[in-house]
Amino acid sequence: MILIDEFSLYYTVVFLSTKLAKITLKVLQAYHIEVEHQTGKKLHYIWLDIRREWFNQIWEKYRATYRLVFELIIPYAY
Repeated sequence: MILIDEFSLYYTVVFLSTKLAKITLKVLQAYHIEVEHQTGKKLHYIWLDIRREWFNQIWEKYRATYRLVFELIIPYAY
């Protein structure tokens, strides 16, 4: 899983043992906390290049809780 900060183009690579939604959401949660702590700003938008393979009810609940906007982009755009 590759997490990219669009402003600084800082890449974070996380190796996953599986693509289960629970696992990928834990990675996103850790990244979300880290980014907000380092920048002091709230995360608002997340671009997803996932062809909806991870996006499900668990992700939707997380998105709604933190009022994030998930934008699906063309796979392999980066």
